[in-house]
Amino acid sequence: MLDKACEDFEESWEFGLGKTQERIKVLNDALPAIIKAYERTEQEIQGAFAHTGAHTPGVAQ
Repeated sequence: MLDKACEDFEESWEFGLGKTQERIKVLNDALPAIIKAYERTEQEIQGAFAHTGAHTPGVAQ
């Protein structure tokens, strides 16, 4: 009975680990695009502040 419970746990663990690895790969593959989008957004925000004459919070003048 204990052996069966341990086998079930191991199978569940391996399944969960495989799913976690798949999700990490998807995230890792998407990171370059995420970083570019973040940088583009930051530049757009800074540009918007520059056009209004205001300063960007957190950016040294």
